[in-house]
Amino acid sequence: MGSEMCIRDRYEGGIRVPLIVQWPTKIKAGSLSHQPTVNTDFYPTIFHAIDGRNTDGKDGISILSNLINAKHIIKRTIFWHYPLSKPHFLGGFSGGAIREGDWKLIEKFETGETELYNLKKDVSEQKDVSGGNVEIVNILKNKLKNWRESILKDK
Repeated sequence: MGSEMCIRDRYEGGIRVPLIVQWPTKIKAGSLSHQPTVNTDFYPTIFHAIDGRNTDGKDGISILSNLINAKHIIKRTIFWHYPLSKPHFLGGFSGGAIREGDWKLIEKFETGETELYNLKKDVSEQKDVSGGNVEIVNILKNKLKNWRESILKDK
C-alpha cells in the first residue's frame, strides 16, 4: 500500500482522501461536503472560525462557509507540486498537478508529458482525455506553470 500511495500521489488515489470535521454547535451532524480542499486550508479555516476574520491567501483559503453549509461550494483551482531530484524509493515521479472544476491535469517534469482527466466522468482516472481536449490541456498547463513560477519566486 505504501508504494501505491507514492506512485498515485498526484492521482485521486493519493489526493482524494476523507476529511472529518466535528463542531456540534456549527456543523450539522452527518452532513457531507464535496468541497475540494487541501491541507493549507486548515490554518485559514481555523483562524476564521476562532476570530471571525477570513484570511484567504496564497497558500490556502477558509472553507468555513462550506463546513457550515455543505451546499456552499467554493469554486477554486488547486495545485500540487512534487519535484524529485532523484527517483523516490517507493516509486513515483517528479511532477505537478492542477484541478479546476471537473478537470485535472497531471504533468511529469522529466518528460513534459501531461495527462488530463474529467473527474466527474472518470473519478478513478482511467482514461486520459488529453488528446481530444488540447485547448483545455494548454490552458491548465499554462496555469500550472504560472502558479509554480509565482510560488518559486517567493522562495
